[in-house]
This record gives sequence, C-alpha cells and structure tokens, in this order.
Amino acid sequence: ATIILTGIRVVIGFRSESYLEDEGFFLYYLLLSAMIFAYAFSRTKRITFSTLIFVFAFTGMVYGIVLVRGSTNPPANLNTLILVVPGFTFGAVLFSYWVSFGWMVLNFVVLLLLPRFYPGLDNSVLTGLVFTIFVLIVLNMVLNHYRQQVEQDRQKTILKANRDLQILNSSLE
Repeated sequence: ATIILTGIRVVIGFRSESYLEDEGFFLYYLLLSAMIFAYAFSRTKRITFSTLIFVFAFTGMVYGIVLVRGSTNPPANLNTLILVVPGFTFGAVLFSYWVSFGWMVLNFVVLLLLPRFYPGLDNSVLTGLVFTIFVLIVLNMVLNHYRQQVEQDRQKTILKANRDLQILNSSLE
C-alpha cells in the first residue's frame, strides 16, 4: 500500500509539474525506487535486509526533504515531518526488539535536535510530534515485551509437547 501511495504521489507530481516547485520531489522518486527494490529483495527470502531498506528509505526521505528545503518553508516541513510517524511505526513493527528500540530513540533524538538546525520550525507542533513519538516508544516497548512473552510461552509449550512425545515413543517401544 505504501508503494502504491508513493507511486501515485510521484505520478501526480509529474503530471501536475509540481516536481518543478518542490525541492524535495526527487526524494519521493528515490523512495519509490528504494521501496520497489526492498519489495523485490523480500521475494528472495532476505526479509531483514529488505525491511532495513524500506524503513531507512521511508524515514530518510522525510528527513531528507526537510534538509533539502531548509528553513524556507516551515509549514511544509512540519507537514512532511508528520510522515516520520508511519516510518517510525514501520520500524517498530518490522525490526527486532532492540533494533526497533534503538531506531525509536534515534528518531526521538533527531526530532529533539531539529529545531536547533531549523529555527523556523514551530516548536508547539514539533513538541506534539515528539510527544507522539514518545508515546509510541512506550507502546512499542510494552507490545514487544508482550510479544516476547507469548513467543516464550509458545516455545515452552512446544518443548513440553516434544518431551511428552518422546516419553510416549519410548513407552511404545
């Protein structure tokens, strides 16, 4: 769905010639290319690598657009920064526990430091975004902990069933 939506954005940009006005439009095109590449890699059983490509490309595109625009268009930069949330969520869902935690902390720090480099950004909206990211970090930690507990319980159940089968097998022999 993300590939399709990005592809629609690229097509609309070319058809309406908005790529001439938007300094960061080429990053949308690069993002679309990276997402297609990541999808192709996921078909070759290299899921971890394709996940890294997808998440880094998506989030990198967001920060890249803000960097390319600079402080010339603060409202557009804030609208673009909101796209960090889906990239952040993709990383939280698709990465392992510690990688996703590191990914979230890194994004949190970048968003905290961003107003130092671009003073034109409205701190109230950025503060709301940072708070949203913080809530997502806590929620992800809780959900990942729950996911690990479920996996451990499942592994224990499988081991117990294997032991029971071995006992039954030895009694049958």
